Amino acid sequence: MKKITKIKYGFTLAEMMVCLAIISIIATMLIPAIMQVKPAKNKILFKKAYYLTERIVTELINDEDMYATKLGKEGFDETEPAAADSSISGNTKFCKLFASKLNTVDDVPNCVANHIAFISSDGIEWIMPITDFATDAKIKVDVNGSEKQPNCMYNNTDPDKCSDPDIFEIFIKKDGKMYVKDEIAKEYLKSNDTIKR
Repeated sequence: MKKITKIKYGFTLAEMMVCLAIISIIATMLIPAIMQVKPAKNKILFKKAYYLTERIVTELINDEDMYATKLGKEGFDETEPAAADSSISGNTKFCKLFASKLNTVDDVPNCVANHIAFISSDGIEWIMPITDFATDAKIKVDVNGSEKQPNCMYNNTDPDKCSDPDIFEIFIKKDGKMYVKDEIAKEYLKSNDTIKR
């Protein structure tokens, strides 16, 4: 009669040690490379702020209750009271209506020139124009808030002064068209990659 033996399959201790050594060598080489690749947070937040502005400006300019065409004015230069709320008028009209379309931390915006009007729920600080749109209006956004560094704006004449800006300007014409002036903001809006190397 033949004796049936069971064959056991498995790894020896030496094979396990070799496998662990290979994994640790690969991890040692990859971890520094992975740590260098990080999302460009300021870029992502600026693009978010720009597209939010674009959406809200489009909504406001096309809403006849907010900006009715009358007295030869067609667009944001119409500062008469909004149909929905007669207290919203004058040079603060755009600021108040813009804030009403955005999720903000405070209920009431602080529509004062050159001051933070409101902070959106994502931490972006918005400095809104207080204007009748006689000239192009400027929205200034600090995408990571004034408490965090670097708190600088890109300078076209001295680009090395602020290589990773967090303050941006978005310009709006009275007809609702938008644009940016600085080169890095234009580059951020053109590119689709969100990884900084």
